[in-house]
Amino acid sequence: MAGYLIWDFDDTLARRDGRWSGALAQAAATEGVAVDAAALKPYLREGFPWHLPETVRVDEAAEAWWARLELLFITALESGAGLAHEAAVRAADRVKAIYCEPTGWEVFADVVPALERLSAAGWRHVILSNHVPELADLVAALGLTPHFEIIFTSGLTGVEKPHPSAFRMVRQHARDDVRIVMIGDRWVADVGGASAAGLEAVLVRKHHPEARWFCEDLGGLAEVLDAIGRGNFEEK
Repeated sequence: MAGYLIWDFDDTLARRDGRWSGALAQAAATEGVAVDAAALKPYLREGFPWHLPETVRVDEAAEAWWARLELLFITALESGAGLAHEAAVRAADRVKAIYCEPTGWEVFADVVPALERLSAAGWRHVILSNHVPELADLVAALGLTPHFEIIFTSGLTGVEKPHPSAFRMVRQHARDDVRIVMIGDRWVADVGGASAAGLEAVLVRKHHPEARWFCEDLGGLAEVLDAIGRGNFEEK
């Protein structure tokens, strides 16, 4: 076995057009209000659990996860979209269904070929993502479940990357004596978090000048992983 690859989900494996602000704009439209998603972004720059990754939530149910976001959504819809309070409350209640609707998500074209190639080379795969409690259902609806042994979503674990405990969960699943490499598009949460946990990491899709390992797309990931392996061997 080559080892384990830890995959981020959002903007690494799949993307949702407009992300959260787009979902809120769609919710506003159900109340007859057209708003540009960009007008809602300023109200969503804080308030999500991953904005406070140092905070670990214990035994939080999925319902409680969504409930803590209700006021954030209502405020954004009132201030950014101009909805009256009652309409904002109704629209906020629809955000969950809109955001989690699989048809709103697109799996990147290079994902399945990369997963199949890497699996054939002996790699095993897990998802570690700062995401909604229903991530496993979304992954299943997108047809990706067969490729992954387990899915860790912060909406259920209560731990956000780059917190060390997020990566500790994967180590416990994978065993410490195997190679583990993080694959993600976020410099701080994915690469920084993995590096702090003593893991190698490959930044994908979004370049950062300090990235040691980078792939513009997943087509070259196997070669980068081979290079990492050779480098580690030479360092020993």
